[in-house]
This record gives sequence, C-alpha cells and structure tokens, in this order.
Amino acid sequence: MNKYIYHLILIIISFLLFVFERDNMFSEDIVTNNISGTIIVIIMLFLATYAVLFSSRDKKIIKDKVYKRYIALSILIYIVSITFSIIYPFGGRVTYGTIILPLLLFLFTANCSKYAENDNMIIWCMTIVAVMLFYYYISNYFGNIMYEQDTQSNASYPILYLLPFMLCHKNKALRIVFIIMVLIVVMFSLKRGGIIALSCGLITYFYVSQIAIKSRKIGIIPIISFIIIIIGFLYFIRYFNENILSGMLSDRLIDSVDSKGSGRLDIYRYYWDVFKDSSLFQLIIGRGWIGSIKSGSVGLSCHNDFLEVLIDFGIIGLIFYLTFITSLIKFCGGMIKIKHEYAPAMGASIGLFLVNSMVSHIIIYSSYLILFSLFWGFMLYSMNNQYVKK
Repeated sequence: MNKYIYHLILIIISFLLFVFERDNMFSEDIVTNNISGTIIVIIMLFLATYAVLFSSRDKKIIKDKVYKRYIALSILIYIVSITFSIIYPFGGRVTYGTIILPLLLFLFTANCSKYAENDNMIIWCMTIVAVMLFYYYISNYFGNIMYEQDTQSNASYPILYLLPFMLCHKNKALRIVFIIMVLIVVMFSLKRGGIIALSCGLITYFYVSQIAIKSRKIGIIPIISFIIIIIGFLYFIRYFNENILSGMLSDRLIDSVDSKGSGRLDIYRYYWDVFKDSSLFQLIIGRGWIGSIKSGSVGLSCHNDFLEVLIDFGIIGLIFYLTFITSLIKFCGGMIKIKHEYAPAMGASIGLFLVNSMVSHIIIYSSYLILFSLFWGFMLYSMNNQYVKK
C-alpha cells in the first residue's frame, strides 16, 4: 500500500467516523436501526481490514505489550459475545461488526500511519472530525430539548474523547482553543462524569508536560500558576453555570450528592450481588455482550467498566482488561522516559479513559471505544517512529 491509498482511506474513514458519531450523538443505538449506519460500519470495516492486510508490519509494534494485549482482549470479547449471542441475540446484525471495529481501527493507525508523510495528517483529520462534531452539537443543542439530560449529556462524549488528538498539535494557541471548545461542550452537557474526566485529563496533561518530562521540581511559581489556573477555571464554571445554564449545573451536582451519584452506588451493589450469585461458568466466562442489561432486572448497564467486564466477560475478561490497562500506563511511562512529544496527550487519554471507566461506560460503546483505539494505535506507531529516528 502506498501513501496515496493510505491518505484516501484515512480521509474516507474520518468522514465516515464523523457521520457515525454524529448520528449517535442525540440518539441511542441508531446504528442498529438505521440502514445508513449499517452501511457506514461495513465500509469502515472493509477499509480498515484492507489497509491492515496490505500494509507491512513493524516488529517493534507487534512485540509491544499494548498491541498484543489489546488484540487478546478484543478477541476474547468478540468470541464470548458471539457465543452468547446464540442465546441472547444482538439488537441488530451490525453489532457483529461494531464490536470488532475498534480493534481494526486500532490496527489501522498502528500499522498504517507510517505511510503518511508526517504525523499531522491523522492529527488534523481527527481534529476536523472533532470541530465538525462541535458545530453539529452546538447547532442542534437547543433543538434537542436540553432538559432531557440523559440523551443530551452523552452527546458531548465523542468530542471529549477526541481531545487527546487535539492536544498533539504543536501550536500552543491551538491547543488552548481546542481545550476551551471541549470545555464548553462538557459544560453544556451537564455531565458530571465528563467534567471530572476532563479535569483529570488536563491535570495529567499538565503534570506530564510541565513536571514529568521536564524533570522539574515543583517550585513556588508553578504552584502559584497552577492555583491561578484552577481559580480561573472554577470562576469560569461558576459564570457559565449562573449566566448561561441558569444554575442547572449546580443543581445537577447537588442532586448527585443527594442521590449518591444518580443511584450509582445502588447499581454497583446490585450488580455485585448479581456477580456473586452467578454460576461457576458465568463467574469465569461471563454472560456475553451487555450481559448486565440482559440478565439484570434494572435495565441499566453497570456504569463502571471494571464491573461491566466482570459481569459480561467474567474473571478471565477482567484479568485481560486489567493487564491491558497496566500495559497502557507502562507504555505512557516509557514515552515520558524518552521525553516523547506526545507523552502528555497519552497521559491525558489515560486520565479520560480511567475516570469515565470508573463512573460511566466506554468498553461496551463502540462509538466511544473507537476514538480511544484510533489514538492508542497512533501512539504505538509514533513511539516506534521516535525510536527509528533515534
């Protein structure tokens, strides 16, 4: 495969990704009920598969633990899901494709990014997707009844999860503009988990870029600067809440305390009891794709990826999941060690992923997992490319 074919495939996938994420913004599971969504998934599957099959393999990438463990986790999830689909059929046939799509796009960016003339190609493609989603989100926000918070709030996540790509830009002013763009979307979403995830992601980014990579000791000036930034951030949130959202954000936060995280603690206790009451086979193998929803009586997911993986894919699945996350963290540590330019963005992606994995769900939503998979695959390529340059 030459660079021209790669560029064409990347552009097509980026456009289809925008349409896919856009169509899922204000609706749930539209891809399972919409023929255009099904066609989009099939085309992305075909293009990613073609690109991976006809690209050369870099031995360093193939040997990386993130690469191997992500493949192992994805294959386990796919096999268990397909097996249980015989008993509990998927909501639509396209689910057979959406479950494996994150892996194929991960392999696409990991193995095929070398055909680009430079890293800016994929960074700008994903940034443009984020900007178009931002425009669509803002232009459709009030038209989708902002007070219907469950659907409305989730619409901000695709833009939030594309932030690591935007943090890879070398221009500092651009990075600040994109951070503000994501902040506005998250504030409008009224999603408490999104606000916490964004905060943790940015703190991780700041720590890696200003302290870990530069090996700085935390002096009085950085501390004062950080405090000023935090105060400014809190003041902006207060102003945004009082003057634009009419106090809805503070009401949501107060409600979160009163309801113990919108009932999440009750959900966690319920599904932990479900796990304890499982058969030996279910303890080890799980219950299949979104087995929590299909086997539970509350009609909700676990709202915690660790518990979700345990219920859906058993103890084996949780072990695979934890080893993958461990390898991601160690990989980021390796990037910091060699002072890789994208290490801060990688740290931010892990911060975003871990926080929302603990308070929400990512792994069972392909539209979310795709965005992280594209970025992690690109980081694998970039890390290898850094070694090659050296």
